[in-house]
Amino acid sequence: MSIKTDAQNAALDALQDVAEQVLEQARRNTPVGDPRLDPDPGRSLKRSVRIERDGNGFVVIFDGPYAAKQHEDLQLKHPRGGGPKFLERAVLQVVPSVEGVVASRVRARTATGLSGTAGRSHHARRS
Repeated sequence: MSIKTDAQNAALDALQDVAEQVLEQARRNTPVGDPRLDPDPGRSLKRSVRIERDGNGFVVIFDGPYAAKQHEDLQLKHPRGGGPKFLERAVLQVVPSVEGVVASRVRARTATGLSGTAGRSHHARRS
């Protein structure tokens, strides 16, 4: 592999790690429903989140039937924890570290001189 390919793969690996950080922070921010009032107590908004590859990056998706309403409605009360804008807040919390994470990963991968052998592959999916 070339240094360019190594750098691209390192950046992609770093972006996947950043997406996983956003996912975990968003889960911590996610509202917790009351099972007595929840329209579907068997479905957890925190469990409806996933990461998907999107071009040269990754997206974090909440796909629960009421995820958008819970995220956008600032009037909803969340006495059991979490709150609105849970994904947006997670992104804002993680964004300051993105440049450093990507830069350090690219430096580490390209400085080894071992093209294609350092770090994990972005093709391997972590859960």
